[in-house]
Amino acid sequence: MKKYVSILIPITFVLSYHTYGQWQLNGNTVGSAYIGTNNAASFRIFTEGVHLASFTYGNSITAPVVGTVGDGLRIFDATNPLTGPGILDLYTTTGNRTHVQFAFNGSINGTGSASGTRMDYLANGAGFWFNATSGRAIWNVGGIENARMGTNGYWHFGPSAVDAARRVEIQDNAQQLRLSRATGPGLTEFYVRQMVDFLSCQVEGIPVLLTLATLATIQLNALM
Repeated sequence: MKKYVSILIPITFVLSYHTYGQWQLNGNTVGSAYIGTNNAASFRIFTEGVHLASFTYGNSITAPVVGTVGDGLRIFDATNPLTGPGILDLYTTTGNRTHVQFAFNGSINGTGSASGTRMDYLANGAGFWFNATSGRAIWNVGGIENARMGTNGYWHFGPSAVDAARRVEIQDNAQQLRLSRATGPGLTEFYVRQMVDFLSCQVEGIPVLLTLATLATIQLNALM
């Protein structure tokens, strides 16, 4: 029995040293409350010799929208690591900014600025592709719906959460639509009143009332 014990103890020591020694190299630590490196270097993650991800160091990632640099988690394309188009970055930069960067496709950026914080969406290449496989696409502000594309593919703008009856429907109790010049005071407003046979508008600032009479004629009355 003593013979076998004296053989097993050195073997156990060698295996333990070999296993933990790998993590001790380059300042890596195992068996404590954290895993990582104490050196000024990125912490790289490998599987079967393939570099799959890194916790970066030294401002290795550049934010595309604000132009600042930072560090975080970089996940590589396993089929084409380091330079492949499938790199995914999750990181932070100075000024309380957060970023998710989708390789060459674009990014989502939480930015802080003098005017307040906001979310920026950046699309590269061919631009944005929005696709709802079912249901509706709805835009809310402060939890209140302001616009939607319904299941029929029609656009509805207004406070009521309904699908549009026509290709574009604008709903409001005031002027529903304004066309204005980029320069100068010229504008035209369209307004459907509660009596559905009236359409009022302003042309170059002059109010005009269009009345649909029973004989299917249109009367133009300038309201000066």
